[in-house]
Amino acid sequence: MGVVCGVGAARAEAAHGQSASAALLALGTLALALGMVVYTADRDPAGVALLPNLAALHTGPLFGVIGSWVPSFVHPFAFSLFTAVAAGASAAAAYRVCAGWWAVDVVFEVAQHPHVRPAIVQAMHDLNGSPWSRWLTQPLTNYLQAGTFDPCDLAAVTAGTLAAAGVVYFFIGRWSGPPVGPNLDAEPSDSPAGARADAESSRVRRCNRRR
Repeated sequence: MGVVCGVGAARAEAAHGQSASAALLALGTLALALGMVVYTADRDPAGVALLPNLAALHTGPLFGVIGSWVPSFVHPFAFSLFTAVAAGASAAAAYRVCAGWWAVDVVFEVAQHPHVRPAIVQAMHDLNGSPWSRWLTQPLTNYLQAGTFDPCDLAAVTAGTLAAAGVVYFFIGRWSGPPVGPNLDAEPSDSPAGARADAESSRVRRCNRRR
């Protein structure tokens, strides 16, 4: 009977993991769509790197002053969720993913500071000795020279990261099941080891509910 309950619990946990993955992907996609709306409505998309010329859709500002900071919020939020799903991360690992994307965004923002940018741009120029290095460094140089350091962007990056961590907690952290995404290392439920693991997991959850 315990094995049967454990198998059922394992299946429920796997179903939850799939639904959590779908929720994270959906929220990340919606966030990216919001960022696209900002670029097409509040900014001239012709001047945005990696975005096609959508000037025909430029309708004027919709987000007002916060439109300047929405992309800084969206980037760590969306890519933290995408990376957590792609990596099949547990809650603890997903929190580390969020911290990693926060660090990346902070580095790029600080690199645009007037006291930091000249040294980085000079270092990029020093690396322009070969075609492959120019292919990598020239876009970074253009990004830094066109960008503007804004403490509010740092605040938006931090808010986006915390929001992603909140989503991770809501969909993964409160659940004691498996990581989201593929879990190729798990024992099959019909194997002896898998049955024992299922029974132990079910027992732990029952104990937690009694507390």
